[in-house]
Amino acid sequence: MRAAMLIICASLSLNLNCFAAPQAIVKPTSEGKGAAIKWLALVDEGDYGKSWESAAKPFQSSISRAGWIVGMTKARRFYGTVLSRKFANSTYAANPPGFAPGEYEILRFEVNFRARGAAIETVSMELQSNGKWLVAGYHISLRNHIRVRPLEFLDHR
Repeated sequence: MRAAMLIICASLSLNLNCFAAPQAIVKPTSEGKGAAIKWLALVDEGDYGKSWESAAKPFQSSISRAGWIVGMTKARRFYGTVLSRKFANSTYAANPPGFAPGEYEILRFEVNFRARGAAIETVSMELQSNGKWLVAGYHISLRNHIRVRPLEFLDHR
C-alpha cells in the first residue's frame, strides 16, 4: 500500500526545485486552475480512468492507465474521501530547466481527508499547443505528519 502511494507520488510529481531557478514568469490565468479543479472532481468521484485519459502525455507516460487506477484506488482508501478543498497558491513558469519547452503552472490546494486529515495536494499543469491546460503531475503530502524511523545501531563486533 505504502509502496503504491510512493510510486504514484514519485512518478507523477514534477520536480519543484526547477521553479526556483530564474525563468520567465507566465501571466497567471484562471484556465489552469479551472482545469485542475475539474480534474480533481474526476478523482474525487473515483473516475480514475477518465482522469488518466484527460491528463497530459507526460502524466500518461509516467504510469499506465491500469497502474493509475489501482494506485489511486488504494491511495483514496488510505486517505479517505475529501471533506474540503481550498485553493492555496500557484507558481507559473515558462521553459523551466529540465522540462520540455512550454508553460507550466503548479497549483497547491489545502485539503482535508476523512481518514488522514489535513494535507496539501499539488497539481502540476502543462499548457498544450491547443491552449488547454492538462494535468502533468499529482502529489499528496500530509500536513503535521511525522515519519519516525527506528534508530540504526552499528554492530561493532
